[in-house]
Amino acid sequence: LDYLASEIAEVKEAALAYETGGKKQRDLRKLELEAGDVLFNALLLCSKISPGSSVDDIARRSAEKVRRRTPYIREWGPGGAVGEISVEGATRAWKDTKLREAAAASSDSFFNGRTDNSD
Repeated sequence: LDYLASEIAEVKEAALAYETGGKKQRDLRKLELEAGDVLFNALLLCSKISPGSSVDDIARRSAEKVRRRTPYIREWGPGGAVGEISVEGATRAWKDTKLREAAAASSDSFFNGRTDNSD
């Protein structure tokens, strides 16, 4: 996790350089490389914490979670449209859905013997 945290810090630095440096191509390239390092470290982490699952499985579950928590996004992918919502509204919707999911997972674990509450 320390490596991932370090790479995330480097992404933040590269993003700041890109934003404040006039959005130069070399700064964008640096940002892309650092983002790739984060992705690579995240993939390594996935392989360590969930050896029985493929990266595709983990990515699919993550995408499903994001879709559940962002109902205001009508369409995903290139050209996707975002519904009318403020940043505050989006944050509130995310947190509300997360709380409902946690309550449901807690309820599931009590009745079904599940203890997985990782989403």
